[in-house]
Amino acid sequence: MDADLLTARPDGAGFRRTVGLPADAIVVGSVSTLNRYEGFATLLNAAALLRDAGGPVHVLLVGDGPERAGLTRLALSLGLADLVTLPGRLPAE
Repeated sequence: MDADLLTARPDGAGFRRTVGLPADAIVVGSVSTLNRYEGFATLLNAAALLRDAGGPVHVLLVGDGPERAGLTRLALSLGLADLVTLPGRLPAE
């Protein structure tokens, strides 16, 4: 394990700008391979429920995998296109 990860101070505002996240959004998500068993479809459905209840939430799924296209379609079908960001794989820095 890289011990620097424990003390890193990432530039959150800069990252939000890079991937297009609203500055004030509550963000939930993951950095992972986008596989069905990870439960990301459940996360998108929960985000739709939160949106419908007036809860401000934005979903960020960083990574790629066999479910990425399906998750994109699901986000569109749930009307979450503006609340879900799937930037694909990103460099660690």
